Amino acid sequence: MMRERGFASALSIGLLGGVLLGRWAGRTEPSPEPYPRRFERFASSLSLSSDQRSRIEAILAEKKARVRALRAETRPRFDALRKETDAEIRAMLTAEQAARFDAFEAAEDVQRDKRRAEQDKE
Repeated sequence: MMRERGFASALSIGLLGGVLLGRWAGRTEPSPEPYPRRFERFASSLSLSSDQRSRIEAILAEKKARVRALRAETRPRFDALRKETDAEIRAMLTAEQAARFDAFEAAEDVQRDKRRAEQDKE
């Protein structure tokens, strides 16, 4: 239990620090490269034979279901941690700051949903 709290705290601090730094710098996360393009770049950089490409694609296809299951399993824990972090931050803000924070978080939720939809396509 103590180890899990330490991990959660470290994760929260890391996530929050990265989010705040990105927000203050005015940057957004780049969109992930689409899977076909990433695989093509990967295959080309390794000069894979057609047999190797086929075998590796089969491995990746088989693992895709496991990755989706893992995301589905862990996503609620990350979401709960994010909500807990947001609540702690909101509690120390003024009413005006909290309203701006909520608006900002709503926009972040839209971007997060887009990223998740893209991940689910892969």
